[in-house]
Amino acid sequence: GLGGASFNTAFPPLSDELEICFRVPDHEEEVKIPAKIFRVDPQGDDNHVQVKFTDVPLKHELAIARYLDDAFTF
Repeated sequence: GLGGASFNTAFPPLSDELEICFRVPDHEEEVKIPAKIFRVDPQGDDNHVQVKFTDVPLKHELAIARYLDDAFTF
């Protein structure tokens, strides 16, 4: 399954839980995945945030897997 993600943000998270929302090409609906903050690393004016997904709906996991498979198949 999918484990998590990381991103940079100007503002540190206000909670230890959040919902990650993004779009996957060729997937009609927005992907919304609940996550817990794993680590926040201040980096100058930014914060590098690492999250662990807590419950990935199967339809979203499959859409992400298809996208990554297509993107990295040479």
